[in-house]
Amino acid sequence: MGSTSRAGLSLLSVLIVATAATAPAQTVWIVDASNGPGANFTNLPAAYAAAAPGDVVMMRPGNYWTGVPFLMSKGITIVGLDPRPNLSDLMIANLPVDQRLVLANCNVGPGQVYVGECRGLVVLDSLAFGTTGGGAGGCEALVMSHCDRAPYGFGIVGGSRAFLSATHWEEYGTWPHYEAGAILEIYESDVHLLDTYAHGTLRSFPGELGCLLAVPGISGIRSRLAIGQGCQIIPGPDETWPSCPPSYGCGVSAYGSVVLVDPSSQVHSCSPVSSFPITAISWGQTGPGQIATTLHAAPNSLAILCESLPVPYTWATSAGDLWLDPFSFQVVSVGPVNAQGFRQDVVLIDPTLLPGNVTTLQAVVLDANGITLSEPAFAVTR
Repeated sequence: MGSTSRAGLSLLSVLIVATAATAPAQTVWIVDASNGPGANFTNLPAAYAAAAPGDVVMMRPGNYWTGVPFLMSKGITIVGLDPRPNLSDLMIANLPVDQRLVLANCNVGPGQVYVGECRGLVVLDSLAFGTTGGGAGGCEALVMSHCDRAPYGFGIVGGSRAFLSATHWEEYGTWPHYEAGAILEIYESDVHLLDTYAHGTLRSFPGELGCLLAVPGISGIRSRLAIGQGCQIIPGPDETWPSCPPSYGCGVSAYGSVVLVDPSSQVHSCSPVSSFPITAISWGQTGPGQIATTLHAAPNSLAILCESLPVPYTWATSAGDLWLDPFSFQVVSVGPVNAQGFRQDVVLIDPTLLPGNVTTLQAVVLDANGITLSEPAFAVTR
């Protein structure tokens, strides 16, 4: 059973001391490479220089690629209008803890996106990468949602915490630009995945017989990986020598890591993993101001779905990691999870919010075993 109710549980709201989240005042800047009507700037660097933290930069369709990497270190929102604009390589670094940076609906590259030493929340939504993927290091909260194809790898390293939802990692071409590592490489970090696809690649050297190189889809070294519902992490096809059977490769290769895999996901691992039901939310935007959610949780449990503006940090609790702001959130739905372990809701988002607004959705689930916090969902409105 689902619901389209926003609230109506005032007693519960009082008991958990919830207050409605409010967004700070924002200025909207328009970037148009053709300098059309209403444009403020013709390039992203000029708009970035003028924008204050919390402002929104709307990128009209066009080619903004210059071949020079562009550095960003303040919390603004950049949203591309369809068809997606093409941006240069990006570096996001030293974002303060009280700010968040959102980059949505753009083509980036043909180089890479690198996120480094950010204490604030970085959200990468609906991006298509170029010929190299990039990486993240020393990031306290990185969210990647609906991102597509980092062909030559993406690394998450240096004590980062990342949440990847509806992302696609795949290597293309007849020979890798490097011959080690993985499509998604995780080192000493905490990474959660949901509805994510990644496959490894089997290689043989040109002119040589046999299968000499197996590149896993995901490599985890001294890390924690939680692979939730809807994931497919498998060995990939050989692209250079047809005699290499897929069974020679790995979907996941993990050393010194803890790997939790939801039983519903398809994961081929060459390392020990633990089968563990993971409570999580998947979502999709069904229309202006509407987000359809599906909660995957224990059958016949009770779910309390909450929303808030995102915070740039998490609180670790005995029930799980809390991604909601405990001082500024609201309950949007309360009801049972069905016997198959699903609950569906339609969450109504304030239609006056500007594109690029990020809403955090997280459920509190109660059953005979106690209280569980679901994995979060980060919905970016466009």
